[in-house]
Amino acid sequence: MIYAVGHISGAHMNPAVTLAFSVVGHFPWKQLTGSILASFALRILLHPIKHLGTTTPAGTDLQALIMEIIVTFTMMFVTSAVATDSKAVGELAGIAVGSAVCITSILAGNDIRGDMLQFYSSNR
Repeated sequence: MIYAVGHISGAHMNPAVTLAFSVVGHFPWKQLTGSILASFALRILLHPIKHLGTTTPAGTDLQALIMEIIVTFTMMFVTSAVATDSKAVGELAGIAVGSAVCITSILAGNDIRGDMLQFYSSNR
């Protein structure tokens, strides 16, 4: 997906990535605002289907929170390092980010059920 739509919108599929990039000036606030408004529109439209596409942690809420903080930090670190500096990885940024997603999913998958989208988890 990064290679397919990255040239159009940056391929931000994790709201934490979009927020982090907006804060450091690598993503327009207008586009972030538009995505938030689109999320609210979907929430209104799909309100009766409360748990559509959500994941549930296998452990306690505290364990899931700690694991999600670790996974999110790892993802933000890798994404920020490779996607904002063309000298670091360049054309292979998608492979670096995809590898980070794969590794963190393998390591944390049982605790958080592959959920790296804290916004969705907090709206269960």
